[in-house]
Amino acid sequence: MARSFVWGFGVLLWLVPVGCSDDGDSSDATPHLDAGSDTPTSDASGHDGSESDASASEGGSDAAGNDAAGNDAGGNDAGGNDAAGNDAAGNDAGSDGAGGSPKPSVGCGKPATPGTFTRKKLIGTVEREYVLKIPANYAANVAHPLFFSFHGSGSNGAGAIGGNDTIAGVASIKVAPTNGDVPLVKALVADLSAELCVDETRIFATGYSAGGFLSNNVACQLGDVFRGAAVWEGGGSGSCPKPVAMWFNHNQDDTTVPISMGIAARDGWLKTNGCPGQNAPWHAPDPCVLYTGCAKAPVAWCSPATGGHKPPYDSYDAMIAFFTGL
Repeated sequence: MARSFVWGFGVLLWLVPVGCSDDGDSSDATPHLDAGSDTPTSDASGHDGSESDASASEGGSDAAGNDAAGNDAGGNDAGGNDAAGNDAAGNDAGSDGAGGSPKPSVGCGKPATPGTFTRKKLIGTVEREYVLKIPANYAANVAHPLFFSFHGSGSNGAGAIGGNDTIAGVASIKVAPTNGDVPLVKALVADLSAELCVDETRIFATGYSAGGFLSNNVACQLGDVFRGAAVWEGGGSGSCPKPVAMWFNHNQDDTTVPISMGIAARDGWLKTNGCPGQNAPWHAPDPCVLYTGCAKAPVAWCSPATGGHKPPYDSYDAMIAFFTGL
């Protein structure tokens, strides 16, 4: 099955062909992923989560992930009954503005050319770069999900852009900043919502490693904007002012970002989202659980036994199912 999972791992050992200007190029290049050393930020306290921050220390946390909260890090029964029914919407999506009906942005009705484009954005006095992918079936009168994808250290937006994932039956508008941070993401949400037809109730983020820390921090600082976020082999603070639906994947044998960091972020979000702690197997056969009874927003946790610091391809479908169910 073709996937759009193309985050860079460590130092790039491949070149990614992608449109370098607004030229209408709609090619969807899927580069070879070469595992390397990705050292992400380890800040779990509200740092801006910049993907360029490579200052993490692994500490002495155990890579097997003994969960002090009593929820097993391996996700309970990996192949068991899908008690949650693949639908994360059983728990209130929580974020302000998130509901069943799309909320079209002011950009709806304006024409746009599908394709992959590398663009610049001035933030303060610094010119920043991001990759924008408008789906081939983009319709100016249809509110499309806006989906941010954040790369790991040593990669860039071109390495993270992937394809236009379909969420709730509508192709997403994909955005991948290079060395992103919260101010850039906030500015891009405003710009793209004014330019394109965005569903303002379906804005999502996903990120791997350092990008996972940024995805977590974007959800924490922009909880009134983002409906859901995914953290792959990352971490961060979950003690946040607004509930956001959160999806985590952390391999139990990851020694670059120990699983204890992912567990800490997850447990923080369980408190923020009003989750009592019980969970049920979800999205079998993936090793995932969905926390049930959350008062404000759902939390999902996937934790394969092996894989090191490489996110598993198969779990990508579980993330999309989680976002679709919100």
